[in-house]
Amino acid sequence: MLEGIVEKLAAHDYDGAAADCRVLLEDHPGNAHLHGYLGLCHFRLEQFEQAAEELGKATALEPTFLDAGEKLALSQLRIGRNRDALETAKDFLRIDPNNSVLRGVLLRLQMRDDTADQEAWERTRNLTRNHLETVERDRAFCDPCEDSGS
Repeated sequence: MLEGIVEKLAAHDYDGAAADCRVLLEDHPGNAHLHGYLGLCHFRLEQFEQAAEELGKATALEPTFLDAGEKLALSQLRIGRNRDALETAKDFLRIDPNNSVLRGVLLRLQMRDDTADQEAWERTRNLTRNHLETVERDRAFCDPCEDSGS
């Protein structure tokens, strides 16, 4: 059943393999591996929304399907669903704590958070600096007024 799909994947015929998966899924909608292969086809074609959808079905049907979990986390990361990618990576790291792909997802997310934190700190620092400069200008402007009123 899956041999033709595997051969097409090996030949990088992702459209052909996806078409075969869809045909087989009509008769076998609960087959996690068919959803996984279809998700892999979408992933290789850089159709990450569709990949995440199919890989999500695969992992829902087979919660220990590690290969699908890896590609699901990567797909979620590519489409900006960072919280989902984090949860997926954590879930599958419980199955394989040394998985380098999933650890890489966590590292990328941590680096993004660190970068976002750094950018937020820079914005806050710049706002504070601008505010202090405005206060100093206002004080310099108002001080002569106070002196002349006394």
